[in-house]
Amino acid sequence: HGNTGADHRAAEIQDREVFGMNPKIQMEKVIAGSYHNTAGMVVRKKGDTVYEKYYNGYAEQNTVQIASVTKSIVSALMGIALEQGYIESVDQKVLEYFPDYEVTRGEKSMLEFAAGNLFTPLGIVVRDSITFNSKEEYLVFQESKDQSAWVADQEGFNMAGWGLTLSPVDMAKIGQLYLNDGMWDHRQIIPAKWVDESTREHSRCSQWKYYLC
Repeated sequence: HGNTGADHRAAEIQDREVFGMNPKIQMEKVIAGSYHNTAGMVVRKKGDTVYEKYYNGYAEQNTVQIASVTKSIVSALMGIALEQGYIESVDQKVLEYFPDYEVTRGEKSMLEFAAGNLFTPLGIVVRDSITFNSKEEYLVFQESKDQSAWVADQEGFNMAGWGLTLSPVDMAKIGQLYLNDGMWDHRQIIPAKWVDESTREHSRCSQWKYYLC
């Protein structure tokens, strides 16, 4: 117990060194200490990349399965579809679209719609829809660093809740697009009204666990 005071002072000195250091070094210390599974970090400021670093064997060209962030991409596509008249209103019931649904020749998949209206303008490439035929194929996909795909079901419909692969640079571009109110390279990609509406809090379910919300 005799060293308690000295240890406390040493800890204070270390804290001052950490919090007084360059923000980039500070961030890298936090990542190294608390976020061991990080694939990459890309920071953009005023449209320019000001920081980019990769971890755990990942490089710029590698992708990760972005899990539920896929829902945010689908939200962006909803805003675009509304603007282009594919959907009349957010209040329209889904079942109105499927009275006796049959896939029609030439109908676009969600990946094709995303490529033409969101990904290509931002320089994002997602090459394929991918379907799993076994648990082993799923596990290979989850562990891969080189997939450029969006998971689809056995009928070819892309998953809305998960399964899209993007790189950290791709995700930074999506973030920048929203910071720019849906504008990219002087072109309105997502309606500004939808960006505002879809990023505003509409409901809260704090009485439940976060994963049930």
